[in-house]
Amino acid sequence: MDSKYIIVDSRLMESFKKSTFSGYKKTDVISTLFKSIDNGKIENACNWLAECLCSGYTFDIWQRLLIYSTISISINNPNLTLYLYKKNIVINNIYKSIDKNDRYGILECRNNDKTRNIYFSVVTILCMSNKTKKYDKYPKLKETDFDFENIQKRFVANVYLLNNDFIHFNEPEELKLVMNEIYTYLKGNNYDMCLYWIFWVFEWEKRNLKANNSWHIDSRVVDVHPKFQSDLVWIIWDLIHLQCENVNIEKKRHIKALYMLYLDDFNSRKRNKRLPYLYMSICILTHDIDYTTPLLRDKMTLIVSNIKNGEMFKIRKPRENHDVVKDLEVNKKPQSQKRVEKRMDTEKTDDKLKLFNDLDSFLNK
Repeated sequence: MDSKYIIVDSRLMESFKKSTFSGYKKTDVISTLFKSIDNGKIENACNWLAECLCSGYTFDIWQRLLIYSTISISINNPNLTLYLYKKNIVINNIYKSIDKNDRYGILECRNNDKTRNIYFSVVTILCMSNKTKKYDKYPKLKETDFDFENIQKRFVANVYLLNNDFIHFNEPEELKLVMNEIYTYLKGNNYDMCLYWIFWVFEWEKRNLKANNSWHIDSRVVDVHPKFQSDLVWIIWDLIHLQCENVNIEKKRHIKALYMLYLDDFNSRKRNKRLPYLYMSICILTHDIDYTTPLLRDKMTLIVSNIKNGEMFKIRKPRENHDVVKDLEVNKKPQSQKRVEKRMDTEKTDDKLKLFNDLDSFLNK
């Protein structure tokens, strides 16, 4: 990389907790970035993206971009999910290659060509993606929604469609009715009512736990830490996987990608933050989708965006701070771009194999 595009700055991550590389308020920069994406302003979005990368917000911004894609774009760009899932494998690989003892490690990602190209490509595609149809109007529950009579009136399922062991004998009995209701609406392609009952059952869970009522969910076979396997959310994902047996291969692949994004480094704090992946899976199952729609309308714009991304960093070089950092316990040199890319190259084959296995093993179930 040409030196005029490389950021050389002595500040550590601690310097960018509230203000960015150029001295702007962090929350304002992130908000402006996503407003620019919303409005399709590619140049503005790329400018604020560069500011975020220079400030070391690399992996936080990535998670926000993934969630944004499910909320604001969703099935408007049908092939976006699988594209982002593939890029997520590479981003995870970059993160793993960072020396966690190196206090400049994450900051050095701003000088990594591969990182820059992925982020600028993704932001450009998000800017150009259709956002006309929104699927983010989630139901708002009222206190009366939990009155017994109102609950009974809302049930429409006349037949129990699930296997008898789908809800275990020692789990809350009410789950049988609610999960059967969700599955009935899934089969009937009713997105709004599926979400209503999903929101309802999560709120019902919260009320039971708050009241210290008996609440027990058995562990499911899920690729997360054992202490997170006993969670209500896996039962809902089981419903989604069950309905996947009745849809085409493209829908299966995209739902599998969303599921893998949900599982990625999962913990209890991420459960609710990542629910948009689950909601989008419901959206895919309940809507007709044309997967022949191209990911990107104008490839030349994407090419230009990547060619010019270096300029976004060049204009920030006057903001560099070269003061000696005195609080380093160990004098460590920033991890070189060659070292990062060398490790990434050795893992490239494993990445491709993982992608193939993750998606295609699901299709062969």
